[in-house]
Amino acid sequence: AAHALVTEPSIYGIGAKVQATPELEFSFAYRGADRDLDKDNTTVQSTSISTQYQITEDINIHLGYAQGDDTDKTKRQLENNFYGQVWYQVTDSRSVRFEFENADYGSDGSANVVVMSMRQNF
Repeated sequence: AAHALVTEPSIYGIGAKVQATPELEFSFAYRGADRDLDKDNTTVQSTSISTQYQITEDINIHLGYAQGDDTDKTKRQLENNFYGQVWYQVTDSRSVRFEFENADYGSDGSANVVVMSMRQNF
């Protein structure tokens, strides 16, 4: 019933992060968007969970999983998304990251992304 009260496009989200130990944290996020176009009223939503762990003072790992849905079935559908990052702090001002992601779009196929980067602070 409240959905009919929204007459403009909107974006909404809610999330939480829990620090289990000084080295370990967990997070959850729900995001949605209501397109509310003149001819249709489609929504997009996604849910994700992730964890981050400080392995040593110099090494951090972050892993996550997400899934999504779009009520407009003519759009590409994100079924599942698995992602991660390993961050190595080389010096106080330099870090190296390895990131990966696998996005599964169901019948539309899947995509894999791998990135290696270095960050230098001046």
